Amino acid sequence: MQRVSDAARDLNIATRFGKMDLVVSYVDASFRGQIIARRSQWGRDLRIVDLELTGVQVEDSTHARVGLDVSWVYLRDGTLRGTHVEQQWLDDSHGWKMVSEQSKGGDSGLFGEVMVPDNEPHPDVHLPSRTLGSHDGA
Repeated sequence: MQRVSDAARDLNIATRFGKMDLVVSYVDASFRGQIIARRSQWGRDLRIVDLELTGVQVEDSTHARVGLDVSWVYLRDGTLRGTHVEQQWLDDSHGWKMVSEQSKGGDSGLFGEVMVPDNEPHPDVHLPSRTLGSHDGA
């Protein structure tokens, strides 16, 4: 359990800081292209504020599931968002490798998904003005 936990922590911290050469060493060859594409906007359009491993569940000697909470912001609006991610890991003859990941809750958009606004923006509304001492009979 410690080995997969260390590998998951190393991969996710390396990704946060844009060290993709280190990231791919922890990703199964079948998933490398996807992981690079899914994180292409990290550091450019959005910034990762924090990553926290929320759990490691070893299913058997070669399979594990890792939970991860990611706090992030789009640089264009600065709103703090959070997404819970679940990663699947496989222990091959060369160590633990991530084979897939998916968003399991929270805000969409972390992996380039199209974000659907929760609600339409509200128009700018001002209260009517009154001038003190006006001669409107009041």
